[in-house]
Amino acid sequence: MGTATSIRYTTQAKTQSEFSGWFIIFPMLIALFFPTSINGVINPYLSLIGNVIALMVFFCGIITGSLRLSLTLFIISLSFMLLLVVMTILSPFSQITMGAVVPYLTFLLVCSTNIRSVILTKAQRRVVIFVVALIIVCCFLVVFDFKPFIAIQESYYQMFPDLFDFMMNWAKKPVLMFATHSVAGFAYFLIAIVLFIFARSAASKTARYSLFIASLLFSVFLVLLFSNTGFILFVVMLAVYLFSMFKAFGVWGWLISLTVLVALVSINIELITTVLSFAWDSFITVASSKNNGLLARFTLDSRLAGSYEYVFNSPFVGVGFTDHPSLAFGDNLLAEYVLRAGFLGYLLVLILVFGFFYSNLKLKAVAVLLFIFVILSDLGYPLFVALRFVFIFPLIIILSNYYYALKNKEHGIA
Repeated sequence: MGTATSIRYTTQAKTQSEFSGWFIIFPMLIALFFPTSINGVINPYLSLIGNVIALMVFFCGIITGSLRLSLTLFIISLSFMLLLVVMTILSPFSQITMGAVVPYLTFLLVCSTNIRSVILTKAQRRVVIFVVALIIVCCFLVVFDFKPFIAIQESYYQMFPDLFDFMMNWAKKPVLMFATHSVAGFAYFLIAIVLFIFARSAASKTARYSLFIASLLFSVFLVLLFSNTGFILFVVMLAVYLFSMFKAFGVWGWLISLTVLVALVSINIELITTVLSFAWDSFITVASSKNNGLLARFTLDSRLAGSYEYVFNSPFVGVGFTDHPSLAFGDNLLAEYVLRAGFLGYLLVLILVFGFFYSNLKLKAVAVLLFIFVILSDLGYPLFVALRFVFIFPLIIILSNYYYALKNKEHGIA
């Protein structure tokens, strides 16, 4: 009797755990692929609708018990939402934008969730691999200027006025549904890291090589974004590859790689010189431009000037969910979290994000690294209130825990 009961409960727990993965994957798919424009006309309500649908699917996972809330993180989230309501009341502006509420509800609900025990089934992992492969193909279609695909992007995936022509028609940046090179860069970097980690633990040589090549491709896409974010994150990925090679092969790995590199340079010196010169000129242009990158985000003569003026004059009282023509939201932590909730509000954001990572990730070093990643990303783009990105974080956590389970030979992996 006791054994039968134990088997029944184990089966129920496993079934619930297997089903939980879909409440992570479906919101991510909706958030990634829901259109933001129709026939090239941007409609802000489409982003809102996509966010609401993804949020409702995620919420269904919670109310059905497939996903669980962390009481501590939920209390912090409620406190932050209450603070935003208070700031809305205290704001000197009267125009309320209810569309700004949904991204914060999404952010707070996602960060209140306990997904430590969620695992992905083989079918769910195949869906993730398919999405990764699809993104790779789509990036190449943009880079090689495949007109039918560009037309689809132009029709259904524009998010910011006049940005599409610069990003994809003129510069051929593979930003895809992420719309901007900053968000695309952060996404490709995390994907490259995860693929590289799993390449080292894959069971077969075919899987290892495939995952490693996919990781390299996403690193290449970082360069092809031609942005400060892309260049910096590519250097980080390059350091990861070199460190891993040194760890695996020691000095011999470095010597062999150096020999191969010298041989390739000798054979293709003119081509490589041209490519390096182009890359360096592009980096200097991007890094020094006031139209994009950090300079555009932190200079006082940018479109964020009104937001900075308000933040500096009122550092502890944000505007909440109100708006004004003099304000611009989004491009960094000052123009988003601090502008809406003040500096104390941003402190709550950091506490919530750190608690989310630290409580859910089994490997605490990864939690710290992800937290640092978010802090740095906030300088370029607040990812937790970005529809295309916020639902990626739960998947990254689950995959990291899956890798930890593989390395520690934990049982019960689906």
